[in-house]
Amino acid sequence: MKVKLYFYFIFTLIVILISSCEDEVVTTEDTGPFYKGKSAKEFDAEILQDWMRTQLFLVQRNRGFTPMVAARAYGYMGLCAYESAVNGMPEYQSLAGQVTGLTKAPRSSKDKEYHWGLVTHTALSELATHLYINENSTDSSLLTLDTIKRRWDSRFKSEVSEIIYNNSIEYGKIIGQFMIEYAKSDGQEKCYLDANNYPKSYVYPTGDGKWAPQRNTVFAMQPYWGRVRTFYPFSAYLTQPPPPNSYSLDSSSIWWKEMKQVQSTDSIINTKSPEGNRFNIIAQYWNDEPFRSGTPAGHSVSIIRHIINKEKLKLDRAVEIYALGCMALHDAFVSCWMTKYNYSTVRPITYIRAYIQGNFTPKIGTPPFPDYTSGHSTQTGAVAEVLTKYFGDNYAFIDSTHYLARFDLPNEVVVPRSYKSFYEAADECSMSRLYGGIHVFQALSEGVKAGKKVGANIMTFKTKK
Repeated sequence: MKVKLYFYFIFTLIVILISSCEDEVVTTEDTGPFYKGKSAKEFDAEILQDWMRTQLFLVQRNRGFTPMVAARAYGYMGLCAYESAVNGMPEYQSLAGQVTGLTKAPRSSKDKEYHWGLVTHTALSELATHLYINENSTDSSLLTLDTIKRRWDSRFKSEVSEIIYNNSIEYGKIIGQFMIEYAKSDGQEKCYLDANNYPKSYVYPTGDGKWAPQRNTVFAMQPYWGRVRTFYPFSAYLTQPPPPNSYSLDSSSIWWKEMKQVQSTDSIINTKSPEGNRFNIIAQYWNDEPFRSGTPAGHSVSIIRHIINKEKLKLDRAVEIYALGCMALHDAFVSCWMTKYNYSTVRPITYIRAYIQGNFTPKIGTPPFPDYTSGHSTQTGAVAEVLTKYFGDNYAFIDSTHYLARFDLPNEVVVPRSYKSFYEAADECSMSRLYGGIHVFQALSEGVKAGKKVGANIMTFKTKK
C-alpha cells in the first residue's frame, strides 16, 4: 500500500509539473534561416547511416556497454545528430526546452554556408569519442572510430570548398562539445565501469518470490538505473506498469500457470518439432547478447537504419527519426529498470527448478536482473510506437540485422525475417524471451505496453515549428 501511495503522489506531482511547462517550449525571436546555401534536406543521410552502423560495432567491442549503457549512448548520439542539423532545417526547431535539461545550443551563422552532413559528422565524432573511448576501450574500437573519421574527412575535403569545410567543422565541434556537456550532466559519465554496472553494495530484497542471481559470483546489473534522467520529463514514473501477479505455490494460481507455460514451452523446443524449432529460432534471433551484438537496443537501431535506407530519406527526416527512436530506447530502459528493481521479481529458472522441474535449463542465459518487466519488450514496444507514428500500422519491412553480421549463429537463425508491422516485430521480440525460458508472459505483455507509452511520450516532442 505504501508503494502504491508513493507512486500515486509522484504521478500527481509530475502531471502538475508537466502541465505547468506545456507552454514553455524554447522558441526564438528570429526564425532564421541560420545559414546560406543548401538546407539539410538537400543532403542524403549516408553519413548518418554510417555512424549508426559504426555505433553497433563500438558497443559490441567495448567492455562495459551493457544494454542500458548502450541505449544511453544511442540516445545521446541521436539527439546530437538532430541538434547538429536542425539549424539547417527551416521547418524544424531545436528540442531545447522540451528534452529534460536541454538548453539552447549555439546557433549557426546566417552569413556562413555549411555542408550539413559534415556538420553532423563532426558533432558525432566529438560525442562518440567522449562516449565510446575510455579506459575500457580496445584497439579494435579505437581503429573503428579512427577509420570513420578519416574516411569521411577525406571525402568531404574533396567535395566542398575550403571555406564551407572549415565552417562546417567549426560548427560541428561546437555542437559536439555542447552535447558532451549535456550528456555529462546526467551523472552517468562512468556508467560503463564494472563498479557501476555491477555495484557490490546493492542489498537484495528477501522474501517469497524475490529475485537474486543464480550464482554468488554474479552481481545485480545496474540496480539503480531506474533513477537515471530520461529525455522525456519523468518518463519512467509516467510509464510504470501495474504490479506483477501475486507469488504463489498453488497450481491453480496465475503465477504458477505462467511459470508452467515457460517450462512447457521449453519442453516443446526440446522435442525438435517444427513448432519447437520455430520457437528456438525466434529465441536466438532476438537474443542480441552484449559483446556479440549491438545489444537489444542495437537491434532496434539496426531496424531504424534499415527503414531509413528503404525510404531513401534525406538528412533532415533521418536525424529526426533517429533522434526520437533512440531517445525512446533510453527512456524505455530507464522505465523498465525502475520496474525491475521496484518489484524484484524472481526469474523463471529459480522458481521452475524449485517447484516444477529440477533440471530446467533455459535455451538462452538468464541475465543478472529481475524478471518483471522485460527489457526487450519495453524497448521494442517504444521504438515500434515511434516508427508506427511515422509510417503507419501496416508498414511491412524486412529485418536483416544479423545477416552477414553474426557468424556465430546457425544459418537458419541469421536469415532475414519479414514483418507486417512494427508492432508485429515488437510482439515477436517480446515472445522470444518466453521461448528462451527467461521471462513469464506478464513480464512481456506489460513490458510492451509500458514501452508503447514511452514511445508515445517521446512523440509529443514538437520537432516542427
